[in-house]
Amino acid sequence: MLYNPRRLDGFGLTDGEGIERLWSYLRPFAKITKEMTPSHREDVLSRALVHYATKKMQNLGMWFC
Repeated sequence: MLYNPRRLDGFGLTDGEGIERLWSYLRPFAKITKEMTPSHREDVLSRALVHYATKKMQNLGMWFC
C-alpha cells in the first residue's frame, strides 16, 4: 500500500490504451513489410516509429494546455 500509484501524490495514471494506439498506427505496415527482408522491414518500421514519436512530440504542447 505504501507505493500504490493511487496513493502517491503527483503520480499520474494512464488509460492503458497508449500501446493500443501504437499498434493501431503500425497495423497498416504489416501488409507493406510482409514480403521484405528482415533488414528492410526493420528499417521501415524504425522510420515509422520515429515519425510516430515526432508527431507525438509536436502535439505534446496541446496536452499540457
